[in-house]
Amino acid sequence: MSLAILAAAIAVVTFAYIALRWRKSPKVFKAMNIVTAADIVAGVFTGIWLVGLTREWLPDHSGTGGSASGGVNGNGSGASGRKSTATTPDLNGQVGVFVDASDGRMELPCYGSDSAAEAVMQEKVHFHFGRTDCIPRVSNLRAFLINLPGANVTDSQIFWFHGISELEEASWSALGPSPRDPQPLKDTIQVSGSVFRIESPEFETTRQGFISLVVKMPLGIPDRMDAVEIGG
Repeated sequence: MSLAILAAAIAVVTFAYIALRWRKSPKVFKAMNIVTAADIVAGVFTGIWLVGLTREWLPDHSGTGGSASGGVNGNGSGASGRKSTATTPDLNGQVGVFVDASDGRMELPCYGSDSAAEAVMQEKVHFHFGRTDCIPRVSNLRAFLINLPGANVTDSQIFWFHGISELEEASWSALGPSPRDPQPLKDTIQVSGSVFRIESPEFETTRQGFISLVVKMPLGIPDRMDAVEIGG
């Protein structure tokens, strides 16, 4: 039942009761002072407010696995327009970021993290890789598979970099999108339970370089950048 329907039902019942009291005993009803009438109205709106507050704080069990809150992808549309429900490979409860490639499915063992302090001091976001020799190399990338509880995967973005130095030196404006920022690839997101599959038509034409995935993590956890090297 929607909040609007519930509010209307409460209002109808309340005013029906008032009308009934009026018909049965007009004098008694007239004796009711304005404070009592105001209490009835206040009670109705308090009930509506409590229902709305409960709906806001209850967890969403819709099974989409994340919020589709206005992320930007390569075609400039919101993240909600990228998500669809489809059959996604089962990760058997494994948590992390994986790639579906022509070489098979594999987990990405290392990733870069952004620095909140750097974003404040230098007004830019930069992902630091502790090491890059663990970035896997595949012949052809089909999709990223993500199972990260709490992460806002629908706001993820994919980027292509020509070489490892570009990947390590890439940075984004912390003040909002800038023309100087790396431009994300067009992508689509499919959801099955808690597993997200992110594909891009540009994967088919990418023959070399590094394809990276930036995932928005929960508050208090640095965002992460996973990467895979493309090359036959």
